[in-house]
Amino acid sequence: IIIALIFVSSIVFYVFYSNYTSMQKVEDIQKDISKVIAENKQPEKEKPDKEIQEEPENTEDKDKLEINKDLESLLEINKDTVGWLKVNNTNVDYPVVQTDDNDYYLTKNFKKENDNSGWIFMDYRADAVNLSQNTIIFGHNMYYSGVMFGTLYKAKQSNWYTNPDNQIIEFNTLYKNMKWKIFSIYTIDVTSDYLYTTFNTEEEYSEFIDMLKNRSINDFNVEVGSSDRILT
Repeated sequence: IIIALIFVSSIVFYVFYSNYTSMQKVEDIQKDISKVIAENKQPEKEKPDKEIQEEPENTEDKDKLEINKDLESLLEINKDTVGWLKVNNTNVDYPVVQTDDNDYYLTKNFKKENDNSGWIFMDYRADAVNLSQNTIIFGHNMYYSGVMFGTLYKAKQSNWYTNPDNQIIEFNTLYKNMKWKIFSIYTIDVTSDYLYTTFNTEEEYSEFIDMLKNRSINDFNVEVGSSDRILT
C-alpha cells in the first residue's frame, strides 16, 4: 500500500509540476513577445539599437507589403512567424509559426526551445502570403495546463458557441488582418480527410465544405462558397 501511494503521489506531483512549468514557459514567452511589440510601437528615436533582420524565408511574394507591424516585430524573436490567432474566451491568443514540415513545432516553442507543449503552427503546405483555400493550424491539446489548444474544448459547449462574440475568430498575417466566422465545429476520430489545403476543382472544394458543415455539432447558418477561404 505504501509503495502504491508513493507511486501515485509521484505521478500526481509530476503532472502538477509539468503543467506548472508549461504555463510558466508560455507566460515568460508571452512577456517577451509583449515587450518586443511595445518597443516596436515607440517612436524611432526612442527605440533601442537592434540588428537589421532579413526577410522571412517563407515569404515568396516580395512585392506584398507587410502591414502588420506588431507581427513584423516578432520576426526578431522567430523568423518563422507568419500570423496571430485569437479565439475569444479561450487561452488561444498566440503568434503562429510555419516551417518546412509539420513535426518541428510539435516539440519546440516560439523560441525554438525543447518543449513538450510545442507551439501553434501553420501547415507547411499552406500559403502564408496569399492564403490557401484551407489554412490548417495545429496545436497540442494541453488540457491540464490549458496552454496551446488546451482550452479549445470550450468551443464544443453550447454556452460558448451560441455566444455571437465567440463565433468570430481573429487570424491575422503579416499582410492582412482578418476576422473569420465559424461555420462548423466538430470532433472526429483519427483521419486525414480534412487535411487538404488546396483542391483541383471547385466541385471538390464545394464537396469538402459540405462535409465539414454536415459534421458540425451546430448549424451556424453561414453560407460558404467556393470563392471563400477556410481556416481549420
